[in-house]
Parts: sequence; structure tokens; C-alpha cells
Amino acid sequence: MTPEQNAVAAKELRRKCAIYIKGAAKRGKVKDVEFYTRLMEKYRD
Repeated sequence: MTPEQNAVAAKELRRKCAIYIKGAAKRGKVKDVEFYTRLMEKYRD
């Protein structure tokens, strides 16, 4: 993938992680929240 494509994919991953984290937190899935929060941080700009 090109650097531009990587940036777009990382942005989309962060967006989807944020959505999942919100639902997981609502349902008390602490381990999922922690995992996906770390994943988002890994793919930060």
C-alpha cells in the first residue's frame, strides 16, 4: 500500500475502534476496551 493508503486505513481503523470501544464500555467489556484502546494508540498519526 502507498503511504497515503496506509494513512487512510489507519484513520478508518481508529474510527471503527472508537465505535467498538464505546459499545464495549457500555456493556462492561473492560478487556476489549483496553485492547482496542491500545490498538488505536498504536496506529495514531
